[in-house]
Amino acid sequence: MRLNSLARKIANCLVKNGADPEMEEVYAYGIECTLSTLLILALLIAAGFILGKPLQMLVFIAAWLPLRMLVGGAHANTHWACPLVSVGLGTVSVCMTVRTRPKTMCNRCATHLVFNDSKLIQVEMRSFKIPL
Repeated sequence: MRLNSLARKIANCLVKNGADPEMEEVYAYGIECTLSTLLILALLIAAGFILGKPLQMLVFIAAWLPLRMLVGGAHANTHWACPLVSVGLGTVSVCMTVRTRPKTMCNRCATHLVFNDSKLIQVEMRSFKIPL
């Protein structure tokens, strides 16, 4: 079932139980956004456990989710592209984490995704050393 269909059914149920009928589309949109975010969070947490790095994934989510909610960003064309890109970004970020000892050199990578008209046009990886 598509998220849109599920959100409309839930909104319809709300209206049948006394919610304002004129706001049904607004309810459906809000429910759809909430379901999409919950799906992404569930997939990210599952990916963290599959990778054996649940703590690192929770740190990623804690840093990424406020940015996603407040800043916005590129929008995917479908609801399935958004979770795929989000989970892919989270998985790559968590896989790039390295456990280091104090006072050692370690490699850190920065990923730059460049979007043009909501289409990914360039991915650039840079590696640099940071003294700890």
